[in-house]
Amino acid sequence: MSVCLNHTDTEAVTRCAACGKPLCANCIAFSENGRDYCSQTCYTRGTAAAERSAGVVSEKGNTAKSKFIRSLILLFLIIAIAAAGFMYYKNNKKQIDRKLDSTIQQTKAAARKTGKAIQKESNAIKKTLDTDSKYKRSRESLVK
Repeated sequence: MSVCLNHTDTEAVTRCAACGKPLCANCIAFSENGRDYCSQTCYTRGTAAAERSAGVVSEKGNTAKSKFIRSLILLFLIIAIAAAGFMYYKNNKKQIDRKLDSTIQQTKAAARKTGKAIQKESNAIKKTLDTDSKYKRSRESLVK
């Protein structure tokens, strides 16, 4: 254990809550809520810091409540939008299904058309390639 800063021959029993100086029982000037202080200045500083801390903790609690309320409101809105979408679909099911089927058919037709165009271009490219080049013949003769 350390010794008192003012009485070097006495063992310290605590430290100042504001500045951290080791104190013996005789040097404790103020004691409040289990905190010991070496002087009026440290007591004032310590209580001011405690009040600021309490304010921050209180504000943090209010912030947590606000976040919770915002989350509940957002959840309610998502559920309301999903319910409205379901009701719209339920009331207009035939129209929506027809439009969906039409879109699927159009997409399939476009995919077939694109596939045919790709095949046509691929065949055209194959025709333009020289399939019997001098290089190819020399490579094939080396393999044999």
